[in-house]
This record gives sequence, structure tokens and C-alpha cells, in this order.
Amino acid sequence: MIRLMTKSKEMLIAIWITLLLLSFLYFSPSFEGASEKLEKVSEIMKLVIVRHEPEIVTIKVKVLRADMGISANFTGNETNYELKPVKGAFIVIGRHTPIITPHIIRIPRSCGFTGNDGIAILRVPKGNTTLMIAENARYHESSDFWKTSITVDENKTFIVKIFLYRLKPMKIIVYGNPFKLKTPITLSFNLPTVGRYYVGYPSIFYYDIWRNLRFYRGDLNSSIILRNPVQAYNMTRMSYSTEYPGGTPIDESLEVDGPTAYVIPTVSYLPVERIILEEEAS
Repeated sequence: MIRLMTKSKEMLIAIWITLLLLSFLYFSPSFEGASEKLEKVSEIMKLVIVRHEPEIVTIKVKVLRADMGISANFTGNETNYELKPVKGAFIVIGRHTPIITPHIIRIPRSCGFTGNDGIAILRVPKGNTTLMIAENARYHESSDFWKTSITVDENKTFIVKIFLYRLKPMKIIVYGNPFKLKTPITLSFNLPTVGRYYVGYPSIFYYDIWRNLRFYRGDLNSSIILRNPVQAYNMTRMSYSTEYPGGTPIDESLEVDGPTAYVIPTVSYLPVERIILEEEAS
């Protein structure tokens, strides 16, 4: 009802401007240059355009994830997995990601979070646009959003299937020095051979020289002391800035806090994801 009233108001304004221009043309004291006036009226009329509101439709976005475990020998075509709903994924429809800083907060109009069933129901403009998904809403930089082009239509469901692989390192090099506050480490990984993959931040579990079990992730400022590696097993963070072909070797170099005694190869890993988008009628 409100939208209809807005359109009617815009139409009345356009008609009023048209009548005003015509009265200026025909009731002018002098008809000299009438053709020029008519031409001016025609040019101005081209600018009197009633704004067209895009059609708004309802869609569903369903996010599912399969945790493929941890291994150094994934092929990418494993068939033993279970897709589970992802709760709390941040869904954005449009071209702009959120901006959240101490001074600026910009939240896109067409956005929402997935529920327990992994589904977000959104009202969005019909047509070609961009679907963006952040699996963990705590991270909202541009690289935290997986992005793809979609065509929005009424009652469409977009199903996003995420396959998470934790890759064990093929090789670990620790550049130990007891007199330095940081220990450089290089880890080598091989992506699964089949498919294309996004690469996240490496997660390292290690003991320092005081036998403290520590966890460090590539984007953190410092390491965390743990009692058990299970505490940080699910603390993954992805980066969707680059997609790599299967079989690509990946070397990660980083520095961890304190003199390092031992990096645990069985639980340290590089998270990578293969993502598949499917569409169906709701």
C-alpha cells in the first residue's frame, strides 16, 4: 500500500511538471522562438522519469557442510561424508560486503543468518546479483566471504555445499633459536587432486621449551595456551580471495611465539574447502 502511494505521488509530480512546462510554452507573452521552447520542453521531459522499483521476491539460501576430517592423502572425490546444516552463517545478497569498524558500520539491506536447519529466507530484488556467504559471522572482511554470481527468481532455493578438508603437513621445518622470541616455521601441503579449493589460515599445535601446549593460527597476533588440542580443532578461518586447482603444492611460512620445541604433525593442519552451488525450485 505504501509503495503504491509512493508511485502515485511520483506520477502526480511528473504530471504537474509537464503541465507547468506546457503553460510556459503556450501562455508566454511572445511566441517568438516557440519551436526552440518546444525543443527545450522535450529535453526536460526526457529527465522526468518515474523511478522504477525492482520486483522483490522471496528466496532461500541453504548452507551445508561436510567435515572430511584430517589427512595428508585426500583425493577430493571421497564419497564417505555427511552434509550437516551450518547455523549462523551470514548471507548477503548484493555487491557490497558489510563494513564494521570503530567509526563506520554499513550492513547490506538484503542479508540474514542461517538457522538451525542451515536455511536463511530473504526478500531480495529479482535479477542478476551476487551471493556472499561468511560461514563464521565473527569474521567479516572481504576475504571471509565466499562469492558467486546468481540469478534471483521467485521461490528459488540456493544450496551451498561446503566440503572442509584439514590437510596434514607433508613436511615441517622449524628454524629453532633459543635466543629469539619468535620461531620461524615452514609447512608444506598438497591440495587434493580432484576439484578446486579455497585455502584458509594454517593451524599449528606445538610445545614450547617449557612444555606448554600452544595453538597458533596464521591470522592471530599471538598463540594460545591449551590443555588439549580438541579445544582448538574447530577454530578454522578460511580465505576466499583465491581458488586453487587440485594438486597444487602449498607452502606456508609463519612465526610462532617463543622458542619452539616440537610441532605436532598429527593435529596441525591447513584448512581447505571445495564449494558446490546447486539451485532448485522451492
